[in-house]
Amino acid sequence: MGAGPDPVNGLAVTASLDCLLSPRQPEPSKRMPPEIQACLPARLHPVSRMFLEAFLAGRITQQDFLWAFHLPNSDYLPVAECIVKALSDLSNTNPTLHL
Repeated sequence: MGAGPDPVNGLAVTASLDCLLSPRQPEPSKRMPPEIQACLPARLHPVSRMFLEAFLAGRITQQDFLWAFHLPNSDYLPVAECIVKALSDLSNTNPTLHL
């Protein structure tokens, strides 16, 4: 496949689904900055967690993250916006931050 959105799901073709679903990774809360953890609900839907992990690892774009993160629960729309804002604030404060 070429660059651009996948005609089936609209996500940019950047990685196979196998890469997004890596079961042996540590919990995101163990490697996430507290500013991002503060945005998260007490229980996060597993599909939203998958997209969050892919976004933090750089495997999907911000646009794809904002599109996909809230799909299991529309209440996650402000959560996704909070995460993007927190990352933006962190990168402005510490430009060498790599997640």
